[in-house]
This record gives sequence, C-alpha cells and structure tokens, in this order.
Amino acid sequence: MKTISERLAVIRATLFLLYQCNARAFTTSAIASLPEPLFFPTILFLLQKLFERLTGPRGLHLATASYDGTDRRSIGAGQVTFDVLADN
Repeated sequence: MKTISERLAVIRATLFLLYQCNARAFTTSAIASLPEPLFFPTILFLLQKLFERLTGPRGLHLATASYDGTDRRSIGAGQVTFDVLADN
C-alpha cells in the first residue's frame, strides 16, 4: 500500500504533466471547475422547485378527461400520477 507522500507525488507529477501539455487550457479548466460543486446543487434544487410549481400540489395528470363515457382511475407513484382507463 502506498503512503500518502507517495500518492501526493503521483498527483503532483500528473498535474505537472497536464500543465506542461497545455498550460493555458489546464489553468482555464482548473479555474472554471472550482465553482461547479458550489452552484450545481443549487441549480438542481431550483429546478426541482420549479417543476413542483408547474405540476401543482397533486402531481402531474396526463389524461384527465374521458370522451367516450368510460370510467377512469388515477394510478401513481410518489408525486406523479397517471389517469388510465378502468377495466370494468
């Protein structure tokens, strides 16, 4: 098993090689990737709240009307429900 200092040496060597290949691209990528873990969870949370507001408190209903007079029942899992024809 490698020690921590050996692992850090491998990481340093890898970073040095990446920097030597294309220093400008390496620097841009390193700087651009820093805020990603901070903002990505926030964006996912906001998208979830937006979807909840669009679907309403009872979830998403895909088929709400019956034009042929047959009985319809709702089935669902969690927040999303689907209206299906009832087998009578």
